[in-house]
Amino acid sequence: MVKQKTYCLSTAKYCLFWPWRCILRASNRRHVAHGIKQKTLTDIYAVMDCRLFCLSGSQFVTTMRYFYLLYPHFALAAGLGVVFIIDRVPPELKNVAAATIFAGIFIWPLSFMAIYTRPHSRVAASEWILGNVPTTSRIATEYWDDPLPLRLPHMPGVEYEGISLPVFDQDTPLKWANLSESLAKADYYVLSSNRGYDSIMPIPEHYPQMSQFYRDLFAGNTQFEKVAEFTSYPTLNVGFTQIQFNDQWSEEAFTVYDHPKVTVFRRRP
Repeated sequence: MVKQKTYCLSTAKYCLFWPWRCILRASNRRHVAHGIKQKTLTDIYAVMDCRLFCLSGSQFVTTMRYFYLLYPHFALAAGLGVVFIIDRVPPELKNVAAATIFAGIFIWPLSFMAIYTRPHSRVAASEWILGNVPTTSRIATEYWDDPLPLRLPHMPGVEYEGISLPVFDQDTPLKWANLSESLAKADYYVLSSNRGYDSIMPIPEHYPQMSQFYRDLFAGNTQFEKVAEFTSYPTLNVGFTQIQFNDQWSEEAFTVYDHPKVTVFRRRP
């Protein structure tokens, strides 16, 4: 239940953002439009939420995309909330209130669309690797994540020797023997997203050694040092100022596909 609650909060914060959350809260206060009573709206919330939670909570993997069925419901409730808020504003301020609400709502989608106006972070990382990593290097990447560098049409093709790390295997002596052997061969270690460490570190009871390894890696206490990092945060341009929303602490599935954080480590001399 704690894990399920975490994903619910992640969905509310990053798919709906703060203005929508305030409007959703207002929409559940009283009768707002077309004879829909508070009890009726609350009953709709309860039934849909319970059905979805029961379905998602019974799965091995619970992630925010499983809440897609609730998004139309959220949009409807938010629309009712807008009506409720504007109805309570003095007539001379209704236009100002409406403009303020919709300006707040558009902050998140406008900042998020900025992600698609710049190169994908994996593309930027691949360009850096192809331009800075010797062709004889062996690059370790994590199983179940995208190996880098990518093949880019505008960059010369380079075939690096790749090493796949089985980070999601259970922490056993055999896993750590294989992992240690692979890391000993690697010249570079590339995390092309937070898929591995953000899935493993929250559950140290299942991955005690792997969790500790990630803590040591990010603290600089391993044989690898960080030499490059590539991010693509949602950004709002206000005049000559850029406001970035660091969303890396959200659920990994929210960032891993279109704006992952890529970190490149190099073996210490």
